[in-house]
Amino acid sequence: MGRITTLYGFIQEYPDRGKEYSTHNRRVLENLPIKSDYPYLNRGMFYGPKGNMNTEQISYWGKLILFGGSFKAIEDYWEEWIQKFEILLSKLIWTEARVHLLTEWYAEQICEWTINSNYSQRLFKSPNFIPVTKNL
Repeated sequence: MGRITTLYGFIQEYPDRGKEYSTHNRRVLENLPIKSDYPYLNRGMFYGPKGNMNTEQISYWGKLILFGGSFKAIEDYWEEWIQKFEILLSKLIWTEARVHLLTEWYAEQICEWTINSNYSQRLFKSPNFIPVTKNL
């Protein structure tokens, strides 16, 4: 029997009155594989407001893309998972991302990625960018 690991978090989309960023992000997530190699990062892990849903009551500063899952000892492959996640972030338009990792053996791990808001205007002209800072 393996160790149970719970992984969950959010990606905060950049605020978008025209819904262009949300549409772009939704397409990126829809293009994730249904099944992936371990450590898993696939379409089924991600949740967010669908379509043209009115999100005023749940979105003051950009929509949240939620994600999570329960895995077998994913902490043993943590660097590989982080690499996959950062590749995904490089394709999305966002302001902040946070991942919580809960394991049976270790204290909770929290990883955060943020962008420098002064840098954001240049970044969002092209949706493919790398996070400016990462706090591990």
